[in-house]
Amino acid sequence: MYKLKITPRLYQEKLFAKAVNKNSLIVLPTGLGKTLIALMLTIHRLNKRPESKALILAPTKPLADQHMKSFINDSTIKEKECALLTGAVKPEERGGEYKKRRIIFATPQTIENDIITRRINLSDYALIVFDECHRAVGEYAYCFISKEFLKHSKNPRILSITASPGSTKEKIKEVCNNLSITQVLYRSEKDSDVKPYIKKKLINRIYLELPSELNEILKSLNKSLSTGLKVLKDLEVIDTHDARKISKRNVLAIQSQAVKQLQDERDVNMYSVMSGTARVIKVMHALELLQTQGLAPLRNYFNGLKRQKAKAAKSLMNDLDFRQAMSIAFSTEEEHPKFNELLKILKLNPDKTSLIFTQYRVTAERIIELLKSEGISTHLFVGQRGKSGMTQKKQLEVLDKFRAGEYKIIVSTSVSEEGLDIPRIDMAIFFEPVPSALRSVQRRGRVGRAKTGSVYVLITKGTIDEKYYWSAYYKEKRMKNALRELSSDELEQRKLSKFL
Repeated sequence: MYKLKITPRLYQEKLFAKAVNKNSLIVLPTGLGKTLIALMLTIHRLNKRPESKALILAPTKPLADQHMKSFINDSTIKEKECALLTGAVKPEERGGEYKKRRIIFATPQTIENDIITRRINLSDYALIVFDECHRAVGEYAYCFISKEFLKHSKNPRILSITASPGSTKEKIKEVCNNLSITQVLYRSEKDSDVKPYIKKKLINRIYLELPSELNEILKSLNKSLSTGLKVLKDLEVIDTHDARKISKRNVLAIQSQAVKQLQDERDVNMYSVMSGTARVIKVMHALELLQTQGLAPLRNYFNGLKRQKAKAAKSLMNDLDFRQAMSIAFSTEEEHPKFNELLKILKLNPDKTSLIFTQYRVTAERIIELLKSEGISTHLFVGQRGKSGMTQKKQLEVLDKFRAGEYKIIVSTSVSEEGLDIPRIDMAIFFEPVPSALRSVQRRGRVGRAKTGSVYVLITKGTIDEKYYWSAYYKEKRMKNALRELSSDELEQRKLSKFL
């Protein structure tokens, strides 16, 4: 019989009790112990069915490894009963591990492959835990695994966990449908049984002005954007060339429709639409980099465009306004004010551990360079892709050194937003706001786990930064309202399948 080594909190016990008899989606703020609830349910299922096994899935190897360590440390489950399986383990070895081990911690792509090749027999498993389950949309492996599990398991139970399942009721329902969830269990930071464990987060919005030379680049890029939008208006795919009324999402939708028409109807006029939308999207991206990141990523992007042979890129190289923007960008010494502000915040808080988030790796590298030039100890934390990518082993090494206090600051891209048990963080600094409620929630969740934490959001006035900040803010409000509406009573009453 397996037992816990630690005492769960009251809200964890309540959520576990409700998840025992129904396939459940548990939504709980980051840092409040979703993994422990998964462990409690695993122990319950395995104790009740001594012949059964459990499958714990997470999107990345470091996250799956983290779960395995938590299970072993917080219960009487022995290490020899567990296996960590990813694509790095040879297929034939995985086949042997499924037979020998009782609890499998794995990445979803690995399990999907092993279901298809029949290396894993799902009839043996009485529980699957889907961590970061908001990913269960489209063709993501979680969707396939869930259906196969319900088809083959003798005693299936599904537990899905996340801090942010989606910003609308429709998106949350899609996740529930894909994972055959029959009840949503939600706790917010304001719930009475959760509130005692919440540490205060001080949110500081810092507004900055774009300096004069960067403003000149902005004006030139806006003129180039207007020219591109006029082309689309002449092609009669938009009604206005006013950039304030056309979003990147609008243009992407037009481009997607053009591709579809070309494929379905062989409409050759769509080539002009595709080229025109591609040009507009490139200018919009340049504008976003300028307003939110500064010159380093913008110059990097311009250099990439120079090498491109596509019609849209060549068109921009011949556009006087776009060339003017490039000329100023490569000649000015002016820097985005976010960098100085970042230094100021860190110098005012020299003893605090900090996590700096930025959207782009080139910006992260520029921040590292700046901090090191000021004698500030720091380390980059990025994903695996590209020349400067970090292996998952290296990522874990960085976190271990951070725990040991070898440096107090991590500069990270989105890889640290999701799931990883990052050591105690006093401050989080958003170099830019993100328009996603999910990512915003994940970023904030890194802070204030042990004591009051501070969040700083750097916002360039009158730019896309402001739009993104408020977009995420209102999406998060909608998500919370949707979760309250999708209570377990409602789902049970109406049966999920009836309203999906």
